Amino acid sequence: MTVILGGILLAVTVPARFGTTGSFFVVSEMVVWLLGLTVAALACRWAFGQLHLSVALFLVGLGAVFSSLFQLGQTDNWWKFAGSTGVTVIALLLVDRLRPFIRRGTLFVLIFANLTMDFRSMAVLCIVVLLVDVLSKPVGRLGARRPASVLLYLSGIVGITAITINQVIVSGLAGAGLQERAVRQTALGQNPILGGRTEWGATMELMRIYPPGFGVGSTPSTFAMSEAMTGVRGVGGDTAGPYFYSQVFGDRVDLHSSLANVWFHFGVLGFVAAAIVGLYLLLGVTRIFQNVRPFEMAVAFLGLLACWDLLFSPMASAASIAVAAGAIGGSRPSAKVIVAPTPSNSEYKSAMLI
Repeated sequence: MTVILGGILLAVTVPARFGTTGSFFVVSEMVVWLLGLTVAALACRWAFGQLHLSVALFLVGLGAVFSSLFQLGQTDNWWKFAGSTGVTVIALLLVDRLRPFIRRGTLFVLIFANLTMDFRSMAVLCIVVLLVDVLSKPVGRLGARRPASVLLYLSGIVGITAITINQVIVSGLAGAGLQERAVRQTALGQNPILGGRTEWGATMELMRIYPPGFGVGSTPSTFAMSEAMTGVRGVGGDTAGPYFYSQVFGDRVDLHSSLANVWFHFGVLGFVAAAIVGLYLLLGVTRIFQNVRPFEMAVAFLGLLACWDLLFSPMASAASIAVAAGAIGGSRPSAKVIVAPTPSNSEYKSAMLI
C-alpha cells in the first residue's frame, strides 16, 4: 500500500516539464495491476502449499495452455507470444521422473522449437535447465560446501549460454532470418540485450532526466518523450514506426519491463520492491538447484522465466512473476535459502554408529 500511495503522490506532484497526471481510468488500471499481482502471488503460495507439487504445476501449465488458445489467429507467432510457457511446464512435469536421456532429449526438442520460432530467450532458459540437470550432482556438492557460490555458478551458466546462443545465431547456423535480425540489432555496436530490448534505452533516459519516477498513470511530456526517443535511437531502436508511440507511450506507459514499469509508475519505492522480488526469485532458483527434488525443475524454470519477465517483458507477462514467487515460496515453505554447513567428521562417525 505504501508503494501505491507513493506512486499517487508522484503523479500529482510531477513537474509539467517532465509529465502530466494520467486519467482516473489509467491510474485505477495500474493500481489494480499491482494489487492483482500481489494477491495472485499470495494465492499461488497458498495453493502450492496445499496441493502436491506436481498437481499445482500441472494446473499452472494447463491454465497457461488454455489461455493461450485464445491467442490463436491473433498473432503471427503463437508459440513465442502465448503457448511456449504452458507447454514447457507440462513437458517438464511429464518427463521429470523418467530416464535422464528422455528428460534431456525433451529439453533438446524444446530448445530447437524455441530457436525455430525465434524465441531466443526461452531457448536460453531451456539450455540452462538442461545444463543444471546434467550438472546437478556437482552443483549439489558445491552448494553443500559453499552455498553462495552456487549463485555465481548459475550466473556463469546463464551468461555463457546466452553468449553461445547469440554467436550461433549471428553465424547463421540457426537460419538466415534469425541471423539478419541479430546482426541488425547489434549493428551500432550495442550488446544483444539492449539491441533486442531497445525500450531500456528509453527507460534509462527517463531515469536520467527525472530519477524519482513519474507517478501512477502519468504521461511523459514532449521534452521527456524526446529524450526517451533519443535513448532508443542510441541503442539502435527504430522510432520512425508507430510502436513506441502506440504501445510503449500510448494511453498507458508500458516500458516492456516490469522493473522499469514499477519505477515509472510507483517511483523508487516500487523499483526497490521489484528488485527485492527479483532477488527472492533468484535465490529461490539457486536454492532449488542446490538440491533438486522431484518436479522442482519446472519450478526452477518458472523462476528463471519470471526473472527474465521482470527485466524484459511487458505488463501482460507479469503474471509469471506472481506464479513463480508463489511456487517458490509454497513448494518449500520451511526451507532456508542457505543450506546447513557440511557435517564434521565426528558427526559422520556418530551417524554411522546409530
